[in-house]
This record gives sequence, C-alpha cells and structure tokens, in this order.
Amino acid sequence: MSRAASCLKTGAGSAEPHLPVGTRYTYRFSTNTSTGLQGAPAEGSGLGLRGLVILDVLGPCQMALWLQGFQVTSILGSKVTVLEDSERLSAALGRYPLSFVLHAGRVARLCPRSAEPRWVLNVKRAVLSLLQGRPGASGPQTLEEVDVLGRCPTTYQPHGAWLLKTKDLGRCSLRRARSSLRSQALPGEEPGLVSRLTCHQSFQAGILREASCTELDTVGPLSEKASAVHMRTLSSLTLLREMSLDPAVTGDQGWMWGPSEQT
Repeated sequence: MSRAASCLKTGAGSAEPHLPVGTRYTYRFSTNTSTGLQGAPAEGSGLGLRGLVILDVLGPCQMALWLQGFQVTSILGSKVTVLEDSERLSAALGRYPLSFVLHAGRVARLCPRSAEPRWVLNVKRAVLSLLQGRPGASGPQTLEEVDVLGRCPTTYQPHGAWLLKTKDLGRCSLRRARSSLRSQALPGEEPGLVSRLTCHQSFQAGILREASCTELDTVGPLSEKASAVHMRTLSSLTLLREMSLDPAVTGDQGWMWGPSEQT
C-alpha cells in the first residue's frame, strides 16, 4: 500500500457525519494580495491566483484535492495580467492530488506525495484553510485550529445563514505569513504588528457553499514621519457544481485518478 493510501486509512471508521462518499465538488478559487501604505489611495495592485478546486470524497473522512487551470496574475487597478510563468506553475499545482482526512469540518491530516514541492503544498494548504469550518455550530465556539497560518485560537459565530470565523493572528504559534506563492516565518512578537483574519462561510447540509476571507497584516508606523504598512489578502471559494464519481475512483487507489473536468 502506498504512503498516501495508508495515511488516508487513518480517517476511516469515524462515527461522525461525513460528506457523501463518491461525490465530487468543484469550486472557483481566487486570492490576491496587495501591499501599501495605510491611508494612501488604494490602487488594487498586487499578485493574484485563481483557478478550479476539485474535492473528491473517496470514503468516510477521506478526501482528495485537485487544483486545475490555475493562473498567476499581476493586478494594477482594473488591469489584470497573466504572468509568463503561469502555465508552468499551473502544471506544477495540478500534477498530483493532495490526499487528506476531513473530520467534523477539520482537516485532521495531510497525506502529500513525497515529490510535492513545498510551495505547491503551501498553496493547497491555503485552499484547505478556506474549506475548514464548523458547519454544525449553533452558538459561539472558540477552539484551537491548525491551518496554513499556524496553530491559532479561532472563534466561530453563527450569523443567520453565515458562519463568521475570526482569528487574532498575533496569538498564533507556528505563525507564518504568505507572500505570493511562498511562505516565510515571522518573528514571534514584532512591535507594531497587528494581524487578523475574518472569514464568512456558508454551509448547506455540511457542505461548504461559499467562503470569503480577509487577512490583514499591519506593521508600524516604524517612525513618527512614516505611515503604517499593510498587506491585505482576499481569498474566496465558491461552489460551482457537484456530481457523482465513477465507483472505481472511490476504491483503495482512488486518490491516484485525475479529475476529468476541464476549465
């Protein structure tokens, strides 16, 4: 048995409700990051990433994530330009699936291929961070959650049909800040650093229908004459369609099959 298949086996046998086995969910994903001076006119400049996210439910708690048709873009105001390396980066992102265990809305385990580049895994972890939630929450809940941003105290608060998810990123351990497609560690306690994440999620029958997140990091001002610098990351995940999988795909080696959908 392969390492990824063995890893998936650890999620089997859960008595918790799970997504319907043999179902594929296709989402539209986008994220863009911009950096600027606080108080300056916003030009919407930065880098973006967009494409299709495909989730296959292979068994109870056993999932496979595919990224398809991704584009890396440069954004300046209303002008969006696809970068020259976009096709090569998209091929790397879509080469392998990421097998993982989803338990009660929490990503409990990742089972990456040994050949998966770290930057590719970081992008996939960022996508899964949008997916992670508490679909059954009936009241305010605060818990420790692990995702691409680190191990963070996370609060969930139902608001009608939406679930509000917030993190004070300054209280996270293993804190990491994303810069475009790469991750780099931040100092533990940086003076003047304010970081927070706010997400709105919509679930129906335990299935994520839509997620929209804003991560804001503000540093400074570093001197009396300087302005504070802020980095804003906007990310979204929107369900486009769901369909039944071929029964063969949900077998023990189902994670090896690639998605058949085209952009």
